[in-house]
Amino acid sequence: MTKNLWLIFFIFLTNTGYGQIPQTATHEQILETAREHYENGAYAKAITQLETILPYLEDESAIEAHVLLAFNYVSIGDEASAIEHFKAALTKDPELQLDRYEITPKIAAVYEEATKEKAYESAGCSCFIPGIGQILKGDYAKGRAIIAASGVTLGGTLLAWSIADGKYSHYLSLGPDDYAQIEEAYDEYNRWRKITFLSAAAFTGVYIYSIIDAMIARQPSTPRDKERQSGIILKFDGEHTVIGYAIKL
Repeated sequence: MTKNLWLIFFIFLTNTGYGQIPQTATHEQILETAREHYENGAYAKAITQLETILPYLEDESAIEAHVLLAFNYVSIGDEASAIEHFKAALTKDPELQLDRYEITPKIAAVYEEATKEKAYESAGCSCFIPGIGQILKGDYAKGRAIIAASGVTLGGTLLAWSIADGKYSHYLSLGPDDYAQIEEAYDEYNRWRKITFLSAAAFTGVYIYSIIDAMIARQPSTPRDKERQSGIILKFDGEHTVIGYAIKL
């Protein structure tokens, strides 16, 4: 009798789905579910899901996850975490722009603070090695170009200075009997001295440009070209509540 009861219980679980292992959702599906949680105000659920899949995301999905995490952290009042996720998104996409129709004033302010912090960090790194700041901002092509330009101009400056120093030593070594060579030796030294100054000026220009460019922060909050969905909007960022209805155009 007991054996039959266990058999009936097993069949019941199988038929009702309790004994089945649910299919694993894809990362994109989880990302979409997390966005729905955010839009519905379930910020803790959204954060848990996003933090779980974030290590496995790449490219646009990773950027979207970082931005969405920042939105959620702003909504629960954790601005420090929000800034870190905004900076991570900016590293992957230096041209990142937020949709002003999707964000609250608080989110816009936190995003602006993140861009400023990112710019200051990048500028600080460029003070030591020109071009590193651009790489940290995610602008790899420009960063490599600045590193190459600074290396060439600095190397050229050192080489020209070394040659000019040798020419100057040769000029000083000439005596009264070498009168015919003195003017030529001085001209050679003067030529390389000017080359040294020009190369040093070029390096200085690259160095200053690297710092200034790294300090430039992106303007926050402009519309993104993406398909908009119709529906009710309800967002709360700890200070402001946004209630409205989005219409797909």
